[in-house]
Amino acid sequence: MTSFLILSFYSGIAQLKSTLDLPKDTSFFPAIRNEIEVQNIFLNLDSDDVAAYFKRALLYYQLGEFNTCVSEQNKILKRFPQHASDAYSNRGMCYCDLKQYSLALEDLTRAKALAPDDPMSYLNLAYAKAEIKDYKGSIAHLDTAILLNPGYAKAYVNRGVAKGESKDYEGAIKDLDKALEIDPYYMEAYLNRAYDHFHANHFDLAIADFNKALALQPLLHCSGFYWNRAKAFEKKGDIMNAKLDYDLAKSLERK
Repeated sequence: MTSFLILSFYSGIAQLKSTLDLPKDTSFFPAIRNEIEVQNIFLNLDSDDVAAYFKRALLYYQLGEFNTCVSEQNKILKRFPQHASDAYSNRGMCYCDLKQYSLALEDLTRAKALAPDDPMSYLNLAYAKAEIKDYKGSIAHLDTAILLNPGYAKAYVNRGVAKGESKDYEGAIKDLDKALEIDPYYMEAYLNRAYDHFHANHFDLAIADFNKALALQPLLHCSGFYWNRAKAFEKKGDIMNAKLDYDLAKSLERK
């Protein structure tokens, strides 16, 4: 499979993330535009280079140019129908970013029909379902993804997120435990589990998971992260550490 958009949803972070907005790193954008020119050269030399089409589409996606990415998938569908499953999957995920969810679901359903044994087909459909807050439908697709690949850590994380959004915090924690059993360095699993522990009133465990997530991803050193960890300290009754985190969050906001 050529699929390049292997996206996970972490909407469960929204349970506490009102101020958790990570800075967008655009420093690599010039390098991406240079790479697009390289792919253009490849395609001028060989217009049947399907890998170059997929690569160029991915690069536009990384720039946030989702409409252009959709156009690139349209070219692939017209020119290389044997790669329709991948193109529908990728175009569907672009439509998700454009918030055109009915089109996304149509494309992702087509991709699944063409690749019914591919766990990613169900992962992507689950993402689209979660975006329209159909968490029951999302969980059903993730159940199938896990059945097809029991070692699919991303599917466990996403199912944990969907369960958390459905307020099944204990079920969410079990799925995130399983994801971390498969991949102990999965930062998003720690971060999502922190929020589920918070809502389940496991404040010590929430703080421990916040700390592990920060150790794995220094970009979490932002005001929103400390606001959220402060809430866990506050709920625990640890006023001193809550104040330290609130003060740090305020200082980071002023920068």
